[in-house]
Amino acid sequence: PSPFEVLQSIESLVKDRGLFAAIGASLFRVLNGFALAVLVAVPLGIFAASQRWLHAFLQPMIVGLRNIPVAALIPITLLWFGIGEQQKIMFIFIASFPFIFSDSCSAVLNVPERYVDTARTLGASDAQIIRKVLVPLAAPDIFSALRALFGLAFGYIMLAEVINTQSGLGALINVSQ
Repeated sequence: PSPFEVLQSIESLVKDRGLFAAIGASLFRVLNGFALAVLVAVPLGIFAASQRWLHAFLQPMIVGLRNIPVAALIPITLLWFGIGEQQKIMFIFIASFPFIFSDSCSAVLNVPERYVDTARTLGASDAQIIRKVLVPLAAPDIFSALRALFGLAFGYIMLAEVINTQSGLGALINVSQ
């Protein structure tokens, strides 16, 4: 279709096909899966980066998870979580987790060592260093990464909604085909 025909069909897409409801359903799934990934991956990433032995142990596994094609996660999540809503939310969680973990680790590792050394000199415990030095200094980089990764997660939802979905942008695309 020409660009003019596409523009003419927008009204039908909104009124007859429920574009805003589809956006809402997809956004709900992405927000839930991404929020769950943030709640798990950010604290784990901060803790792993502050404990070098844990970072050295987890980093190879996370790099491996980052390199798995996202489409390969669909059969895994179908097997583990079925074909309902939970599968779509957990797909976003599993697809986003390694990226959020890695970016959280990187943000903490990029904090200059002099701040940690100063806190140790002043008698701060490991927990105080994490809570009062590393987290505040790494937070801007973590939030910047999360903003970019949310867009990535929103792109992933189209894959999750290809299978057994009655609502969402992926279902709208399937019906349109």
